[in-house]
Amino acid sequence: MRRLKYLSLFRSQLNNIKTRYLKGIYSVSFFRSISAILVGLLMAFVLYPNFLMPIKHYHLGDIAERDIKASRDFLVQDKATTEKRQRQAQERAPLVYNLDEKKWSIIRKRIGQAFKEMREASRDGMKPDKNIKQHFEETLGIEISDRQFSLLKKEKFAPYIEASIYQLLEPIFRQGIVRSKSRLRKKTSIIIRFGKTGKEKASSPEDIISLTEARRKVDRLSYTLYKNMNRDLAETVRIICQSLLQPNLVYNPIETQREKEIAISSVKPVFYQVKKGEMLVREGEKIGQEQLAKLEAEQRATTQQPSILLLGVTLLIAGLIIISEKVATLVQKRFLKTWQDHLFWLALILFFFIFGQIGLGIGNLLSRNFHIFSSVSFAYALPLAAGAMLVTSFTEPKLGIVFGVLLSALAALLLKSHAIIFIYFLIGSWWAALRLGYCRPRNRLIKVGVEVGILQIFLIIAYHLLNQELDIWQLTKNIVLGGLSGPIASLITLGLIPLIEMVFDYTSDIKLLELANLDQPLLKELMVKAPGTYHHSVIVSELVEAAAEEIGANPLLAKVAGYYHDIGKIKKPLYFVENQIGVENKHDNLSPSLSALILISHIKDGVDMAKQYRLGRRIIDIIEQHHGTSLITYFYQKAKEQDENVSETEFRYPGPKPQTKEAGLVMLADAVEAACRSLVDPNPARIEAMVQKVITNIFLDGQLDACELTLKDLHKIAERFTKILTGIFHQRIEYPEGGPSRPYVIPTKEGTGEKNKAYTKHIGA
Repeated sequence: MRRLKYLSLFRSQLNNIKTRYLKGIYSVSFFRSISAILVGLLMAFVLYPNFLMPIKHYHLGDIAERDIKASRDFLVQDKATTEKRQRQAQERAPLVYNLDEKKWSIIRKRIGQAFKEMREASRDGMKPDKNIKQHFEETLGIEISDRQFSLLKKEKFAPYIEASIYQLLEPIFRQGIVRSKSRLRKKTSIIIRFGKTGKEKASSPEDIISLTEARRKVDRLSYTLYKNMNRDLAETVRIICQSLLQPNLVYNPIETQREKEIAISSVKPVFYQVKKGEMLVREGEKIGQEQLAKLEAEQRATTQQPSILLLGVTLLIAGLIIISEKVATLVQKRFLKTWQDHLFWLALILFFFIFGQIGLGIGNLLSRNFHIFSSVSFAYALPLAAGAMLVTSFTEPKLGIVFGVLLSALAALLLKSHAIIFIYFLIGSWWAALRLGYCRPRNRLIKVGVEVGILQIFLIIAYHLLNQELDIWQLTKNIVLGGLSGPIASLITLGLIPLIEMVFDYTSDIKLLELANLDQPLLKELMVKAPGTYHHSVIVSELVEAAAEEIGANPLLAKVAGYYHDIGKIKKPLYFVENQIGVENKHDNLSPSLSALILISHIKDGVDMAKQYRLGRRIIDIIEQHHGTSLITYFYQKAKEQDENVSETEFRYPGPKPQTKEAGLVMLADAVEAACRSLVDPNPARIEAMVQKVITNIFLDGQLDACELTLKDLHKIAERFTKILTGIFHQRIEYPEGGPSRPYVIPTKEGTGEKNKAYTKHIGA
């Protein structure tokens, strides 16, 4: 039983972990991250389209199927020059010879032994014998004539003769003797490797002598022997020395080949640069060796480590998107709460990135066909300030600034350029967002676009001055393109605003200006079917517009929301007190719960009508939120008198509570205007007290918890509401029965009734 208990507990814990894990996976933030990565991957493919296109591999002699141009700057190895330099290095590589040091030691030993034996034999009374001469020749390793042997014998093979032989041969053997110098031709150096120590010594071919040169050298040196011996004996020594000469430098082919390989490897490949846009091969042209080298280099440049490059670009862009969304959420908490906002953000990023890539492609094409403009100049013409304009048009300037930073960073990545491009687009975007502000008519967008163009002209001039690029013609071209980008951004914004409104169900300030026109069909219907509500809505709109300007909210949005917040009352106008003029109160015959249900239903009816007339999400949200979850106090108290156990929830609006400043303003203005209308004697003091009371009750009820209104804002709102309502509900004099146009009647003795007394008292007579 205990095991079963532990097993059941383990399973329950495992299920809890699994549930939490799945919730984490399928959370909104997870999907936002995934969508950002997918957009980053798509933008990486836009940045490097070669990843998607199959690469055509050409071979020598193939015919090009299309014009192929360099997609970027890259280096091509000049194989012919590189091979030429390698051959030259190979030819200059030193030859390696092994110095046989033992050879001279053996020859010296033989000379010493032969002369020693002959001297000993001379002391013993050597007689002429062919065997003696043969023994001498065998020991010495050479053959000599009888006459030469007789001369040596006559001198008794004296030590000075032996020393003379050493004197002639040793320096020559030390220098090194090769059999032939044919390999040393055209060589600048050789390496002599000593057999005993293994050390190496660099030497020049001039320091090495061949066997023939060694014999000649013996001839020259033999003249020094005439000082110590007669001519015949010196000639004998010379002949013996020449006969003893042997090559002691042996060519080492293995080490020589190794030196050649080292020389070849030390030669760096020769490259020449191919510039971006340079024609590599034209359509129909036969692929030659040079074209093939360029094509192979182009393919290597575009396919070198594609997965790593693609992953890096994807993660970089996805990181920028995710961070921008985090910053946007900090700037405006309600933004990006829905998929609608998230898709709008991603769609704008993707659109302007692709738009920039296409624009650069067109610029490169024009620059190649028309040499008036350079491809770099077209970067200044990209109207990326339109991104900040669009975001500001549908949200607020702060979010436009955030989007401007993101788009400028992506533009710098797209152009693969330096910081000046980032600063250029950043300042233009910031100016556009800040200058648009709230309440943007169409001509305002055009004006801001022109200002952005002028600002970018000054930035271009500043950049040229900083880099000391004083080419007037190039500067003029850049100024023209940079100046046009601002107005073009305005035109793009004006063209995309209706499309975004339709796709994302957004409401721009331009559309709000159109909705603010009192000739709108929905407002006309409200005026005809519910005139009291229409009048109430007009007053509410004036209140919220004035208060919005005080607290930094969007006054145009607040005003339009004030017009439309009660359009749901059109369906049942007579169930609302402001429309019950001269008619019976329909709630007298209804239960409190049913009356509350009818009042609550005007929220849903208003939302449905707003969707039908496509008023936009911002207006719909305020219609839903303008009552929050407040209590319908009158009918709740009435129901409580009938049943003490009645639920308060049935008499509260469904909400949600106001989420924005504008929604909170409409809630406050709606309640304050209705309360002040009920005042019997609406003097300034009573109006102020009523405004403070209503705002305080709404605040204490927690209806303003979700919006961003502060106590300081509430104080400003109360002051503005009081001032406007005092002007609307100002006291008027009571006119006599005939009205203000009737001539005043001076009371006489005959006409001193009560009516005349009240009238004369009112007009101050």
